[in-house]
Amino acid sequence: MLGILIPYHSFFEFCPFQLRNIQHFVKVPHKILIVDDSDLDSSDLPSIAKDFNVAYWKIPPAQHNMFGNNPSARHQHAVNVGLHFLREMCSHILIFDNDMIFMKDFNPSLDRSLWYVPHTRGTLVYPWLNLFLFSTHEDIYEIHFNVCPLTGEGTDSGGSLSEILQQRKEDCHSITFEFSSDVYLLDWQKKYRQLCETYQIQPWYDIFHFQATSIFHFRGLSNWQNHPSEFLHAKKTLILEALNEFQNTYLPDTH
Repeated sequence: MLGILIPYHSFFEFCPFQLRNIQHFVKVPHKILIVDDSDLDSSDLPSIAKDFNVAYWKIPPAQHNMFGNNPSARHQHAVNVGLHFLREMCSHILIFDNDMIFMKDFNPSLDRSLWYVPHTRGTLVYPWLNLFLFSTHEDIYEIHFNVCPLTGEGTDSGGSLSEILQQRKEDCHSITFEFSSDVYLLDWQKKYRQLCETYQIQPWYDIFHFQATSIFHFRGLSNWQNHPSEFLHAKKTLILEALNEFQNTYLPDTH
């Protein structure tokens, strides 16, 4: 069984669309776990999880203080909590960001391959911790930061996995991506770019491709870049409009 681990920190309105999308497009037996690491009002998430029959775990608010203002550390902790839950019941785990949707069917080969988006610090190559597929046969029980031994540069979350990628080179596959698409959500891309132009903000989203599927990633919804609140609200509104349209067109029987 495939475990799908989704840490949620913000933009909870996205969650019902995302769960409906996953349940439609993922074609292998799977179990979804939402790990709520938010210090915002996330009181709707438990009922959303119940409505979609998915597992839910809330990080105790007291643990948020352990990480200060480090969003990467909080996210990594949420992933580690989810790993402990899913490893016992799943043969594979897909870590999936909470602002992603599938655009095509996902029917992964559940073998010993690792699929990842490479990040680098110094000479270390490690997986981005927002889209990562691996087998629970791997010795991945807890994930940490790391430091490049040659340059002294610190990694982002997931850095401790660089050793596994080095040891298992023959089974590791890079997930490809592009920064725009001439196929998916064309109207949203146009409107979002117009919005960015109005606020003089660089557009930021991407589309990932692996194992015959494509994944649209809206990015930046926790607003760690501190964009104006009006911009973020407008971006979220455009996203929800696009999700409604996509759902009505491609998932008409899932309401």
